[in-house]
Amino acid sequence: MENTITKIIESISLYAQSIRELKLIVKQTIERTEKVYIVDKDGKEHFYHNSNVSRERKIVEYPLMEISVDDVQQLRNSSNPVFLYKENYKLYYTEMPARLHIVELLAGDHQCASANIDCKRLSAETDERGGCKKVRDRNLKLENYPFIKKGYQVINTTNNCFVVLECAHFDPISAKTIRNENLANVMEIASTYWKNFRGLEDTEEDKIFPE
Repeated sequence: MENTITKIIESISLYAQSIRELKLIVKQTIERTEKVYIVDKDGKEHFYHNSNVSRERKIVEYPLMEISVDDVQQLRNSSNPVFLYKENYKLYYTEMPARLHIVELLAGDHQCASANIDCKRLSAETDERGGCKKVRDRNLKLENYPFIKKGYQVINTTNNCFVVLECAHFDPISAKTIRNENLANVMEIASTYWKNFRGLEDTEEDKIFPE
C-alpha cells in the first residue's frame, strides 16, 4: 500500500444565541477532523478517509457598549463587522466575527413582517397616510428611527440584516388578512383590465362589423 499522511482540518462555527445583560451570547463550535491521504509513487495526494472527528463547544460573550448616534457613523465607515443593538431607545454595539451567524438570535417576531403578523404601516406612504419612514428609506440605519424601541442591525458583513423587535408605531394585522387583501386587489385590477380590454375589442368589432 502507498504511504499515507494525516492532516488536521479545523473549522469554527459561531451562532448568536441571545442578548443577556447587554452581552451578545455566542455559541462557538470548533470541529477538528483528521483526514488521511494516500500518497502515490508520483507524490500526489489522494483523499482516503476521515480517521477522527472531535468537537469542542463553548460560550463566548461579546460585551455591548453604549454609543452615541454621531459615533455610529464612524462604525459604518469602517470595514469592521459590527453588531448594533438598540434597547429602551439607547444604542449599543460590539465588533463581531464576520462569519457569525445571527439567524438564531431572533428573540421575537420581526415586527415589520413575520410569518403570522405584519404591520399595517408597512408602506412607503407618508406618516400622515399611515406609512413608515423605514420603508421609504433606501439606506436603512437603526439610529435614524427614534420610534424603534428595541432591535438590532448587522453591518459590514456579507450577511447584513435589520430586525425590529419593539416599535412604537407597530400596528399589527394578520399576515393572512394582508395576503387576502393583496389577492383581492390583484383580482380587481385584473378584472378592470379585462373589462377595458373587452370594451376596446368590442369597439374594434363594431367598426369592422357595423349593425
